[in-house]
Amino acid sequence: MYYIIIKFENMHNIPVSKSTNKVIDKIINNNNIPNTILFYNDYKNIGMSIALNFIKNLIKNKDNIYNNPDISFVVPMTVSEKDYKENIKMFLKNIRKNIHFSEDDWANELNANNKKIIIGVKQIEKIFQNLSKKSFYGGNRFVLVWRPEKMEQRTSNQLLKILEEPPEKTTFLFVSKDHTRMLPTILSRTFKVKIDTLEKEDYIDFIIKKLSIQKEQATNIFHLFKGDYNKIQKNVNQLENIQKNTEMFQKWMRVCYKKDIEEINFFVDEVSKKEKHQQINFIIFCVNSIRKAFAVNSSIENVVFLDKQEETFIKNFAPFIKQKYVDIVKILEDVVEGIQGNLNTKMIFYNSTTNIIKTIKK
Repeated sequence: MYYIIIKFENMHNIPVSKSTNKVIDKIINNNNIPNTILFYNDYKNIGMSIALNFIKNLIKNKDNIYNNPDISFVVPMTVSEKDYKENIKMFLKNIRKNIHFSEDDWANELNANNKKIIIGVKQIEKIFQNLSKKSFYGGNRFVLVWRPEKMEQRTSNQLLKILEEPPEKTTFLFVSKDHTRMLPTILSRTFKVKIDTLEKEDYIDFIIKKLSIQKEQATNIFHLFKGDYNKIQKNVNQLENIQKNTEMFQKWMRVCYKKDIEEINFFVDEVSKKEKHQQINFIIFCVNSIRKAFAVNSSIENVVFLDKQEETFIKNFAPFIKQKYVDIVKILEDVVEGIQGNLNTKMIFYNSTTNIIKTIKK
């Protein structure tokens, strides 16, 4: 396949490393683009934006890549789901809003609950039908497979048949987190591009410029969400809530240490008035804070990040959870399970508080 030489553009909006950008730029400026390209290591949810920018540089009609007959999308769906077209429309609607859309976001949109999410063989059959037709705009065609590791064995075998004799002027793009779960014979046919994000300080500078926040806030949110840009941009407006969760966690642990019944009741009343999702987010925050205390207690604090608001408290609190980390985390996990099970939240938090007191005082 032959393409005109174009520079890979619009990457300033994606926190991708210079080394990854350089590899992609070299592919685009090569006169012979690979038929199958694998973007792997997409743990920070920037792979879709990279793949779509890649397509924009090479597609003939760039006006609307989300509704372009020369671009096909393959995404995981629930096993029981039959309405392929509606699901694809829903997926594209979501990545228009947030191109760093995650698997968890998609599972929620599908109302998957505990259903298995896979790429079934019918999707590949649909793609084969599309590729049997001529290019709509007379140019290059692309098939973007998001999370190819979700393919069933039958799906992989069906896709392999297409890749063995790829249609003319057609490129398959795989965007994967864990490419090691893909069929080896498919992997062997791909040109592999590892997705690396910016180095820490460059990434924080990127967040400051892109999200218009202060350096301390950018540093905190970078560490809190471990560089996952999907979570960072979705939670940038929740920085105030993060501060409130920090204050509430510290209050809860102090209440547990003091064993003051009046303060326990006041805390339980306060937290039980919150919305269900706020309570769950608070407990997730608590688990993360307990993990930090455990790391400090184990003299491995270099593996966690402590902001100014929590550093003193976590270091002082750490000795009280020595050898009790697993027990406290289990108590907190039970809280989440109770909230999701629609149990009485006052009883949940009261019982968990008494259990934490017993555990700390052991």
